[in-house]
Amino acid sequence: MAAPHRGQILSDIISRNGINQTQLARDLGMSRSNLYRRYEVANLSPAFLRQVGAAIGLDLAAYFPELRPDTASVVAEPAASYERPAPIDCEQRLLQVLEQFAEKVRQYDELKARYDALLAERNQ
Repeated sequence: MAAPHRGQILSDIISRNGINQTQLARDLGMSRSNLYRRYEVANLSPAFLRQVGAAIGLDLAAYFPELRPDTASVVAEPAASYERPAPIDCEQRLLQVLEQFAEKVRQYDELKARYDALLAERNQ
């Protein structure tokens, strides 16, 4: 069985995602014609595939399994546990936000009064 043509797969991915070829070539530091020549290469390097993935903001490991990290060497970290805050803590936080809101309303009212005064002074 023949190995998949990485260049063609990459070209298809880029086309399906509507990525601008000119911008991609610029981001990769090459000409557009050079980028199209890369699509003709059957065995693109994993480094180039990673570089393209980073430029387009897409994890290409789903399309190219060889880009997946070696899961045997990865040590899983325990998931962070989530603790619900106590109702009293929620109430205190809500009061803080309410106080901040009231202060912003007061500042707005002051600015509005100054604006109105300046506008009235200008119109006299």
